[in-house]
Amino acid sequence: MKILKSTLKHSNNTDSYNQKINYILRELYYRISRRRNKSATLYSILYYDLLETSVENSNNILTNLLNNKETSLRMLKLLNALTNENFGRTYLLKKKTVIEEIVKLMIKQVSY
Repeated sequence: MKILKSTLKHSNNTDSYNQKINYILRELYYRISRRRNKSATLYSILYYDLLETSVENSNNILTNLLNNKETSLRMLKLLNALTNENFGRTYLLKKKTVIEEIVKLMIKQVSY
């Protein structure tokens, strides 16, 4: 998970990077949505603070992936899967501006 977190952290917006990030987000989503690996994956995301919800600056993984046009849809799917569980909702709400960022993204998506 630490390697995964460092990969998510160092964004460079190239096509190969965006493909890699989309693959990672897709795999996390599938692991959360499958019953067999769900709790272990959720626990790992929370334990390692994979999306950096405890970081209050605007340069965190969650904000960067939501604002990246290539990864925002996968990120929203992952957030949706996280919010299906109580501790996933609690984890996301540790970042006080997460709802505001999602609403801004939705407004921006409508304007495309």
